[in-house]
Amino acid sequence: MITTPTIPTYSPARLIDAALLEIQDGLTTQLSWLNNAFGKAQRLVRRKDGREVFYPGVWYGEADYLPVFPDGHIGNFSFFDVEDGQTVEREPGYHGEMVADFGLVFWFNFKDVYPTGWELRTTENVKADVLSALKAIKIDRGAFRVNQIFERAENIYPSYTISEIDDQFLMRPYGGFRIEGELRYYVDCI
Repeated sequence: MITTPTIPTYSPARLIDAALLEIQDGLTTQLSWLNNAFGKAQRLVRRKDGREVFYPGVWYGEADYLPVFPDGHIGNFSFFDVEDGQTVEREPGYHGEMVADFGLVFWFNFKDVYPTGWELRTTENVKADVLSALKAIKIDRGAFRVNQIFERAENIYPSYTISEIDDQFLMRPYGGFRIEGELRYYVDCI
């Protein structure tokens, strides 16, 4: 059984970590049902039955990583899946700007999101609530935009081994989706 460890907050949070932290804080403020808003996950690999299995993990100290595949023991959660390769843009005499494509994955239990009437709500209701929360979040040194939303397991976890996901975790009362977008954040050190 996996239990949720305390995930460290990087101090000082720099570059993309600082921008993601502002979004994480905004999500937990706006969405009362969100138990854990994790930062950037890493693409990790382990061997199982002679093959490589790729999974998203968030670091929580020493050499320990928490897998962030759907799991009833870590509650309703979100995490960032940041594409490798951040673009650097410069403006002479001003600040620099970095651009990263990201995925923001949500996994939830409808009964927690809508304690009354959960049977009458769909993933579209949760998406609308999350999009409303994201619209309310303003980050100090950057901006983000949403481009697409996905619901199928292979699109929620596109670069991971989804055969490791228990099918029941993407069936009611559980749900999940992935928001893809672009994050621009300003830096002074370029």
